[in-house]
Amino acid sequence: MKKISIFMSAIALMAFASCEKQNGGPGDDEIVEDGFYVVGEATGSDNIQADYMMAAGFNEVDKAKRDGMYEKYVALEAGKTFNLAIYEAGEITYFGAELADMDLTGLDNNPGIVIKRGALQSGETAPKMSVAESGLYHIVLDLNNKKDLNTALIIIAPARWGVRGDMNGWGYTPV
Repeated sequence: MKKISIFMSAIALMAFASCEKQNGGPGDDEIVEDGFYVVGEATGSDNIQADYMMAAGFNEVDKAKRDGMYEKYVALEAGKTFNLAIYEAGEITYFGAELADMDLTGLDNNPGIVIKRGALQSGETAPKMSVAESGLYHIVLDLNNKKDLNTALIIIAPARWGVRGDMNGWGYTPV
């Protein structure tokens, strides 16, 4: 009887030890694909979740996928931090940037907004990012695979509703 209880204790210990996950990784009941994710307390979850997977990015000029570009519209909470992360074969690499303002006001066919952008940094020391106002944001990660930019970039733009069409000369009118 004593051998059975020792055996059962060993099985229970192995079960608890095998449930450990990498910090920030998906939960035990979460199935996620390899790819880029938005992760952090600003999203409402510190773990990688399928809902926060970034999609392949499109070049707005030629409407084609841009190799190494990923994007996601996501609600972010002000004052809380987040990172981008790549999840590959169970391993996580974090990405962030020191963000600076870029004012798009007055540029042709752009909404009059201020976006955040910065040079991509990776690893455990990658800076965490945050936004000053809660809301919906368009996050773009461009790895600069084509080498046509100065560096790989992260861009964070607030989503703003507007009207574009013949009635305003195809310009942008905020709603």
